[in-house]
Amino acid sequence: MVSAALIIAVGVNTDGVREILGFTTGPSKAETIWSEFLRSLSGRGLRGAKLLILDAREGLNVAVSKVVKTRWQRRWAHFIRKALVDVGKAQHQAVLAVINIIFVQETAEAAGIQWRSVAAQLRQKLPKLASMMDVTETKCLPS
Repeated sequence: MVSAALIIAVGVNTDGVREILGFTTGPSKAETIWSEFLRSLSGRGLRGAKLLILDAREGLNVAVSKVVKTRWQRRWAHFIRKALVDVGKAQHQAVLAVINIIFVQETAEAAGIQWRSVAAQLRQKLPKLASMMDVTETKCLPS
């Protein structure tokens, strides 16, 4: 048995239907593997991506900036999972409710304003979460 990374790209077409765009395996999730995979998708005709939703993988982020050169944001579920680590279970629903307001904003500008407002609201009672939000805003919201 050998440890390997399975990389899968899923896209949403103009009808809102998810499609598997491609997949590959590699010895790790390093930037070189991601870059090679993204180039292969490009070589097969993938064009016009408007926004990429990514896991928080450093190699992937670097590869996207080099190969695809489009807007990207961190996958919302990963942010939420990390956000709730230092929040007591009794507070999960309230924190989720206030954070969800960010992700339903009509524009990137409005989402940014809401993001900073939520961080300010949480700063006194949940300083770790507020600090994390300060650091991750540009990664979690599309530019």
